Amino acid sequence: MIMLTRFSKLSVSNKLTLIIVCAALLAVTLSGVMNIISQALTVNNALQHEIETTTEILASNVAASLYFESKSEAELTLSTLRFKEHIEGAALTRNWAICLPSIVI
Repeated sequence: MIMLTRFSKLSVSNKLTLIIVCAALLAVTLSGVMNIISQALTVNNALQHEIETTTEILASNVAASLYFESKSEAELTLSTLRFKEHIEGAALTRNWAICLPSIVI
């Protein structure tokens, strides 16, 4: 109630200035929120793309290790993942065999 009384006592020039300032503040706030959301989605999509690419490369590199059941080659291939900060662990398995290397990076 006090704010309404204060607003009604302002001159037309001050009322317009206050309305313009409030509109600009709202626009800047919405712009900032949209920017944060956009950045979060971009980072998420980039990380997802990187993981998909890494998976495809790893799958093509490890195929021979699985076919010939070469544990040392499989471990060597999986050890290259230690340079990826967002990958905490990796393992190779076959449906009909025991788990080959299981390493924590």
